[in-house]
Amino acid sequence: MGCKTILAAGAAVICTNGVFADAKIEASKANTVTKSPQITQAMKKARTSRGGFLAPQSEDIGGRAGGDTPFNATVVAALPFSDTGNNSLNTDAGDETCPDTVSGPGGGLDQWYTYTSGSGTVTVSISLCDPGTNFDTKLYVYAGSLTIGSPYACDDDTCSAGLGFPWVSEIIAVCPPFTTFYCAVDAWSSGDVGNFMGLAQQDTIVPCVVDCASTDVINPDPCVIQTDGDDGCFSANQDEFFAINCEETVCGEFYTDSGLGLRDLDWYELTLTETNDVTALIVSESPGGYQLFFADVAAVGGCAAPGNPQSISFVVSVGTGCTTTGIVAAGLAPGAYWYIPTIFGTDGSVDCPNSQTYRLAITCDCGPYLEGNVNGDNAVNFDDLNIVLGNWAATCGQ
Repeated sequence: MGCKTILAAGAAVICTNGVFADAKIEASKANTVTKSPQITQAMKKARTSRGGFLAPQSEDIGGRAGGDTPFNATVVAALPFSDTGNNSLNTDAGDETCPDTVSGPGGGLDQWYTYTSGSGTVTVSISLCDPGTNFDTKLYVYAGSLTIGSPYACDDDTCSAGLGFPWVSEIIAVCPPFTTFYCAVDAWSSGDVGNFMGLAQQDTIVPCVVDCASTDVINPDPCVIQTDGDDGCFSANQDEFFAINCEETVCGEFYTDSGLGLRDLDWYELTLTETNDVTALIVSESPGGYQLFFADVAAVGGCAAPGNPQSISFVVSVGTGCTTTGIVAAGLAPGAYWYIPTIFGTDGSVDCPNSQTYRLAITCDCGPYLEGNVNGDNAVNFDDLNIVLGNWAATCGQ
């Protein structure tokens, strides 16, 4: 299983104040950073104003990396190939805007590699998703010739490299035979400076298919942006949600409208009548990744006004299909909670009618969760302990 985010009891809404609007791509992205075995925070960095992470240069790393321009690029003789480096002493020899991001300020310092394929067509993965990478990266590849503005492949934020550095790049591409490729390890902006660790290798692609199970609850979501019946606070008919229950798996679809730069959000509302540990897991076949938002309805004020973006409590993201991710919220009190799965980005390949299937599973485990002053007499003593021991084997509903 992929990322599982653990929240401490009673701390399910401590994480972030990110905002989102239905069907619109946020100007920011959030990823999880685990601070302890029980408490997880969400990190958010605004795309429109981020200055980058400045990391100290390592002399050991800085002396052995890619070329400063494509014309003196480091030659990759064979695959697999790995390398480490630091971009602080490099220049800005090029830039591209990848499909999975917004245009940055430019000026990122880059390093270059070149590779010539053999007689067969192969699939190659190029990844910076290693803890040795500690700045906001960008990867792009040219095939056959250096045509700025027309990369063969380009990626900005597919993966996370470790604690504190979640905006890292990975490309998986089919390489035709007898072709020279130029690969740039770039930064999103001039302020993004640090170390990287990269790996290029021949890869095997396993088809990603997610099918609804016979026991799933089917969400009959029409492939029409902003008019379906589960668009929550931002639907055509205000405050529409798809109810989801404990021990239930919902199967639905999400999609994009790349022409308008919009994506589908499906809003699910879970209502608890007693305290529970709630696990929400999502998996999808969406090739460009997906996200799952979580919100405590009372904490964010519900749908305060039509069209207003609502603060979210938490979000997890993955950059590739068929990767299970989720949120575990311990000690959720009675009340209403929103779970909002959505596609990642506005890739035209998943415009209607090419919607992508996802499955969202909710499981609940109940307490008892008791305060120290169980009997309400304003004193914590053996009377409270006796009540706890008397309910030691009690289950939900007893």
